[in-house]
Amino acid sequence: AGSKLGAAAGPAVLACADEPELAERTRDTLVALFRRAPEDLADLLMGQGRPGPRAAAVAALGRIGSPAMAPLLEALLADAAPTVRAAAVQALAELGAVDALVGRLDDPSPAVRAAVMVALVEAEAIDGPADSLSREPDPNVRAQVVESLARLPSRAVPILADRCRDPHPVVRRAAFAALLVEPTTAGIAAFTEALAELDPVEAQIVRTRLLGGDTGRTARRALLDGPPELRAAAASVLAQLDAGRFVDALVLGLEDPSPRVRKACVDALAGCDADAAVRALTRAARDPDPSVARAARALVAGG
Repeated sequence: AGSKLGAAAGPAVLACADEPELAERTRDTLVALFRRAPEDLADLLMGQGRPGPRAAAVAALGRIGSPAMAPLLEALLADAAPTVRAAAVQALAELGAVDALVGRLDDPSPAVRAAVMVALVEAEAIDGPADSLSREPDPNVRAQVVESLARLPSRAVPILADRCRDPHPVVRRAAFAALLVEPTTAGIAAFTEALAELDPVEAQIVRTRLLGGDTGRTARRALLDGPPELRAAAASVLAQLDAGRFVDALVLGLEDPSPRVRKACVDALAGCDADAAVRALTRAARDPDPSVARAARALVAGG
């Protein structure tokens, strides 16, 4: 009965597998086929059909969410088609069965390696991706994984700091941005140190690209909300990006209850000739904290 079911249902399943409007029906058919004739489902997905429909069907298996599908999906990690292998990676990740993915970190396909490393990062199993990044030959894969590491702001800082020194500019710029997606004191320190090592032209490119995204807004929020060490570090980031673009936040930071933060905002406003900055620094020259007042007076006197 199983082979008859597979022969009848197989072509129909694959024909509609990559049709979005038929996705739910596809899943239902796959579940029915798995329950009644699992060997036929394996033959269907591991057969010689076109990779696109087979990959879509494999992706549907992951969305079913049944751990019983894991052995079949693990077998599909060795499929000849990279699209099918990548779909199997994502399906296993959806099932939470990421242990099986570690052995595919050296897959010959860049797309599959990227899918594996991103899946492991999203499962917070970053040791494998951390080791693989240093020997990953494709800069686009490295950049994609670096972007995914931004969701682990504390644990990923050493990896991202290392990628800020990657030989390829696409990866370096992705790493700088990732360090500031969810700013931490350690992340900002790593950002500042790595940015200072860049040649002036690339450093300006990094600043410009970050200003064009959400990085400036994120650092601005960190200046106004967070522990004092993070607020102070955020002020230095805004200065490195372009203090003139963030005068309002830095001026507001001069009223911060922490002298450390106020001093960081004074330093960040150095060289900013906006009227609001000059007026704020003049007020800061009378700050009750001697180090803040001294730094502000020096800037006002230097004019």
